[in-house]
Amino acid sequence: MVYIVYGISNRYKTQVEPAKKRDFKIKELGILSIHLGIVFITIGSVFATMFTTEFTASASISEKGTVNPVSNTPYGLSVVEFQTLVDYGLEGEKPEPAPPGITISEFYASLEAGQVSESYTLRGVIVDIMQTEHITYVKMSEGGRELWVAIDRIENVPTDINVVADGMLMANFPSPTLNRTFDLILFSNRMAEYTPGTGKEPYTTTEEVTFAVYESGKKIGEGVARSIRYRNGNANRVMIDRGFFGDVYVIYNGLSGNSASATVKIIPMVNQLWFGVALFMLGVALAFFFDPLYKASK
Repeated sequence: MVYIVYGISNRYKTQVEPAKKRDFKIKELGILSIHLGIVFITIGSVFATMFTTEFTASASISEKGTVNPVSNTPYGLSVVEFQTLVDYGLEGEKPEPAPPGITISEFYASLEAGQVSESYTLRGVIVDIMQTEHITYVKMSEGGRELWVAIDRIENVPTDINVVADGMLMANFPSPTLNRTFDLILFSNRMAEYTPGTGKEPYTTTEEVTFAVYESGKKIGEGVARSIRYRNGNANRVMIDRGFFGDVYVIYNGLSGNSASATVKIIPMVNQLWFGVALFMLGVALAFFFDPLYKASK
């Protein structure tokens, strides 16, 4: 470092001060700025690369302001504020989509009206199940009406869920295995759980957390980190608190119960690095535009 300071000051005394022409002096100042910029870039890059501190921590969102220490480090993390923001956008409010097929009560109403189809798509709630070696019999109920549905054996079928089933209707079907005859039964080739739509689809759902980072009991950074869920993916917005001697970055990882998890990075000498970049660019501009050969060519 002493040698660098000596070299820069020596160039100033031997090249800049003796210069009599204004353009040549400014050009030499530009070259000096380039050298000084390289020094700051080198120092900033070395410190930012070799002395970055990174750790994962969590803090309670229900105990705001409480600092949770990080094991075996002088650091701690706290949640200052937490909120969830839902944005429906211009197209968020949508009419409820048409449900698939018809209900069990609508099915019986169509039969009573003399309207019979070759196949049906029916929806209802599973209220009972019977299993045989190859077939699963499911009783679907809706609006006080019930219908049995037969499908290739399905293991672990839950009850009290909404389902939709496609199939063909058969009357007076005897089942020797169950020793009973079904007045009406739907032989289904597909059955799936059905969740009635709400008609509202958020454009984004944002979890917004204000974190505070501490070192040896002293606050060294504070800001807002965000996790944004879009309809087709997720994105994180990193908290950045810039300081003279270093920057604090916090990446919000999500909730686990009442704890907000985050990855914290403390990167030193970032401002010095960018200051070096600015000096370097300024020096290049001065050296180029005040070069006598460049000016003579214009």
